[in-house]
Amino acid sequence: MSRSRFSRPAGLLLAGLLLSGCSYTLLSMPPLEMLESTPTAIGLGNASLRLEAQLTREADPPNSQERGSVISHLRLVRTDGGDIPSGLAIEALFLVYEGAIWSTRIMDRPEANGSVLEIEVTEGPSWPAGEPVEVIARVLPSSGNAFLIRAEDQVIQPPN
Repeated sequence: MSRSRFSRPAGLLLAGLLLSGCSYTLLSMPPLEMLESTPTAIGLGNASLRLEAQLTREADPPNSQERGSVISHLRLVRTDGGDIPSGLAIEALFLVYEGAIWSTRIMDRPEANGSVLEIEVTEGPSWPAGEPVEVIARVLPSSGNAFLIRAEDQVIQPPN
């Protein structure tokens, strides 16, 4: 008797998704070596872009064994002073600390304000304040392929 690789409920769920035409896109994880060698500036057409990041550790929740998480404030800056190209979006964030990678897909798509595109990501990892972290964003232009850009050695600030 052969056994299915899926349990009955999981198999039914998978079949239902396939039949309904629903799709789900997983966040592809670049290798650590690629993340650590990502450029800190990039040219996109005639625009020169740089990623700035500020990382802040939330205070530990009272009466809890849990630690506060890291809040990431990202700024994609056009360094030549022009406007951020229309339709540009930060679609994913990768944080690298001592070889560990934390990642998230970014669903918010704010419009750029002139030469800056800003976004805040909450509920990050529970890494300690005072430690350097590599911050990598995957940026998606309105046309063309996504690219990675990095802000290196960003120190996690303690809670205010």
